[in-house]
Amino acid sequence: MNSRVSVRLCALAAALVVGACKSDPTADLAGQPQTVFINPGTLFLNEGDSATVTVKILDEAGTPLQGQVQAVSTAPTIASVALATGVQPDPTRTTSVFRITALLRGPAYARVTGLGLADSARINVLPAPFVFDGTLSSATPKGGDTLTLSASGAFRFDPTADTVTFGGGVAGTMIANSATQIKVLVPFSSADSLHIAGTLLPYVPGKTFTVPSSQVVTQTGEFWAGDSSWQTAPNITPILPAPGDTSRMIIGTTPAANSAVCPEVALGFGSTSSWSFRTIRC
Repeated sequence: MNSRVSVRLCALAAALVVGACKSDPTADLAGQPQTVFINPGTLFLNEGDSATVTVKILDEAGTPLQGQVQAVSTAPTIASVALATGVQPDPTRTTSVFRITALLRGPAYARVTGLGLADSARINVLPAPFVFDGTLSSATPKGGDTLTLSASGAFRFDPTADTVTFGGGVAGTMIANSATQIKVLVPFSSADSLHIAGTLLPYVPGKTFTVPSSQVVTQTGEFWAGDSSWQTAPNITPILPAPGDTSRMIIGTTPAANSAVCPEVALGFGSTSSWSFRTIRC
């Protein structure tokens, strides 16, 4: 035999021997349960709705394993958990499907056990209808007046993120807010439900919602009635801010040529110049 061929054959044989000595580091874990796979792991359901979750028990390599799997609700009055019916059977018998039914707003878990392992899927049951269930101080506020929203139901407010939008997409001016109350100046707007952003459900951590009010809010008239003339303009002295403080109000605008209503003209003294802001025009 050619010496070069002999050497190559010997090298190949040595390589095969070395390769045969290597072992799969996960070989001893194959078939051993390592993980409970639940899809989806978090559910958001409205009261009365339902959805399914798929469960598999996986080994270290991610291979689904056969075995009995069970699931129960940690809060059966809020959400029920049952083996799903009408689902195409899994021929490999490695997949289990459970149906989650939302019964009452609140938090619950679907606790899954199988092959010595356990894990849970979070269930968030949302109110239905999904609208702000607190109270409004008025459904027919005047433009420029203060509207108070009180979180007396399921929702709360995030003071760092909440906003109130009136009909026609007009945002209200926030003058005070807390976790349970918002005070906003009513803009001149069309009749519609309020859209309240930055609302919270205390049992759903880390998530804010935008919800409509259950009532239609209709801006009616003007809070600063009689402000077209200095003789009838309202007295704003009570809301003037203290030194170094601020105060907010909504006032309408008028054409610049309004000097005829100024007291200087009516009483015959001083300047006849005019201002463009109502209630403090002259």
